[in-house]
Amino acid sequence: MNYPYTEEKLIEAVYSLAAGDGDARSRLYQAYLKFHVLTTDSFPEELKADWNWVILRITEKGPLKDNHHNNTLGSVQNTLNGIKNKTASKIASKIIDIFFALQNHH
Repeated sequence: MNYPYTEEKLIEAVYSLAAGDGDARSRLYQAYLKFHVLTTDSFPEELKADWNWVILRITEKGPLKDNHHNNTLGSVQNTLNGIKNKTASKIASKIIDIFFALQNHH
C-alpha cells in the first residue's frame, strides 16, 4: 500500500525541520503545522508506534489553562516552550526517520 498523502505532509515537515527559521523548537512547531492532520492510521503498521511516540512527546504537557480552565496555549506550543532544543532535535530526528522508513516501505 502507498501513502502519498502522508508522504506529502512529511516532506513538507522535513523541509521545515531542515530549512525553517529559528531554533529546533520553532522548526518543530512549523513542522507540526504541516503534519498535524496525520493520524496513526496514516501510517503502515510498522511505523504506527513511532508516530505515536512523536505525538506523545510533542503534546506531553497538555494545554496551558487559565483560572477558569480555558485553554490559553495549545498542547504542542506549551510542550515545546518547556523542552530543551536537544529534546526537540530528538523528536525532529524521529520524524525524519519515519519519513525515510515510509519512503522505503514501497
